[in-house]
Amino acid sequence: MKLFKFAYKIIRNRKLLLTTLAVVLAAMIIIPILILTLSTATTRANILRNNPLVVKMLPLYWQVRKVSDIFYLPYYFKKNKLPSYELTIADKDLKKLNDSLPKEFMNVVLTGRVFVPAAFKYDNKTYQVTVRYRGDNAVHWNAPKKSYLIEFNKDDLFNGYRQLSFIIPNDRYFAVEQLNNYRAEKLGLLYPPSFFANLKINGDNHGLYFVIENWNQEMLVKWQVPDGSNFYGNDLPTQVDGIERSDILWDNLDHWREYVGDSRYNYKHYSELFKLLYLLNDASDEEFYQNIWNIIDK
Repeated sequence: MKLFKFAYKIIRNRKLLLTTLAVVLAAMIIIPILILTLSTATTRANILRNNPLVVKMLPLYWQVRKVSDIFYLPYYFKKNKLPSYELTIADKDLKKLNDSLPKEFMNVVLTGRVFVPAAFKYDNKTYQVTVRYRGDNAVHWNAPKKSYLIEFNKDDLFNGYRQLSFIIPNDRYFAVEQLNNYRAEKLGLLYPPSFFANLKINGDNHGLYFVIENWNQEMLVKWQVPDGSNFYGNDLPTQVDGIERSDILWDNLDHWREYVGDSRYNYKHYSELFKLLYLLNDASDEEFYQNIWNIIDK
């Protein structure tokens, strides 16, 4: 009853109502800003997974934040030099994609990996592809602008790409990952090709995306390394008691997957990775230094 009286008092008192609305709006703006700027990527992911209400507020925060885009108005009149791609998805298939998203309010991790057919067009050529939403965290698919994984037919690759991820750029700190890939190239390291591009979906302009090739056999060919090599990576997010941790990745094989397998075997082959984890966790220093350079490059 006291709560109803307090709410009634706020509604009747215009000054109090405006003050309350201002405080709520400020909190909705400031809290996401603090989360996104004062925490690490792992901390942010854990906050979003454990606080779905914050996830629901993020689209509103992004809309409010766009007010500052007024300062970039002159660029609206400049020619966009980035490549522009078009993706066409039938309504029934788009519904299938949306139905694959988590239904429960408390479930903010995508587990259903549903692909649907689509058409990908660039430079007057159309590719028949399959597409799904990508990203474990809801920030990739809880707003109108979503992240996508597009897979091309192995007999009709797009510029040598089998899979491309179109990722909302703020998830990758806009230019930071692209800068790191540039530095990797300068250092002679192998890295997945990446670039920026525009994407239209069913005629609607979804704007800028960070585009990166997914780990696959075709990538090994472009790197000019044996495409039948064992190629490993981490699997789903590694969590302990609901908290994501990257350190347990090196404890055992549980959180690893094989992206490309040695063509000599008809099963998933983890022997090299198993030996590496053994040397890291259980071997003596002497055994470690005697064997480590048989597994990794100096």
